Amino acid sequence: MKKMTKFLMLLFCGITVFSMTSCLNDSDDDGYVGIDPTTYANFLASASGNYNVGTKLYFYNDTITAENNKSMTDSIMGLRAVIAKDSSLVLYDVPGRVLAKEIKNNEPLKMAIEEAEPVDIVSKILFYNITQGYGYYYVYSSSVIYNNLEFNGGKHKVELQFYIPSGGLYYNKQTTFTYCLSNVKVDDKNAYQIYDGSNDALAQRKAVLQFVGTKY
Repeated sequence: MKKMTKFLMLLFCGITVFSMTSCLNDSDDDGYVGIDPTTYANFLASASGNYNVGTKLYFYNDTITAENNKSMTDSIMGLRAVIAKDSSLVLYDVPGRVLAKEIKNNEPLKMAIEEAEPVDIVSKILFYNITQGYGYYYVYSSSVIYNNLEFNGGKHKVELQFYIPSGGLYYNKQTTFTYCLSNVKVDDKNAYQIYDGSNDALAQRKAVLQFVGTKY
């Protein structure tokens, strides 16, 4: 738990795993990253499962003014994530208010996303380091797409993109992983940029969503 907690703290201090260079160029033809295929498959199998115990999704919330929360870290409880043996990762029923929180100066777009039905975030994971029971992995997330979202007098296709790869950690039935909100497109045109890949620590913190949970 100490390493998991440290990992969580590092992310919210702006030392973010999504700034790491992708390791795919160093992997072999089977997608493994310097890890014996049998070890990789066995570890992925052990990490696979339904994470629905003690779950929280952490995010930066600049509307918080409480003196006891100067980091402005907010959270949502009760979400569910599933890691499968095919390396897929799905976080279910993410509310729009979390995904739209950093959209500024475009209130109709922000409100439309906030009022939409919760969505699933679908990703693929790739372990790049397995050591002493800890597995560190990259997260490659697909865009979230809202079709026929109504605002500004019409229906629009809205796409929320993520800066990839982000990262995660698995240990002893517990996992934590991040997403990094990047860009918003409306009708296939860039409409709003949340994070541009810079080293700005505050911009990184605002863009990061972090899930923590335990599986049965």
